[in-house]
Amino acid sequence: MELVQGCRTKQELKVIKDFIKSNIFAVIHPDGKVSEKAILLLERYAFSDGLRAIDALTAATALANSIPLATANHKHFNKIQNLSVIKFVP
Repeated sequence: MELVQGCRTKQELKVIKDFIKSNIFAVIHPDGKVSEKAILLLERYAFSDGLRAIDALTAATALANSIPLATANHKHFNKIQNLSVIKFVP
């Protein structure tokens, strides 16, 4: 979701899909555990770092499942402790 949201053209979307095919092995949807973690992240990072709800859900999903987060907008996530980020350059 994070990667697709940043697409500006169909060509960029194709690049993203190819990247996902090569690097992402499962799509994980948020559940109660992820929602609770997202709320904690918002409480910790919203005021100090401007973390928004969708980014909190994305980061919480990665953290709750002990997996890296792939994003082209790594500045939204670089202060979140214990979060492994794969930097995607479109």
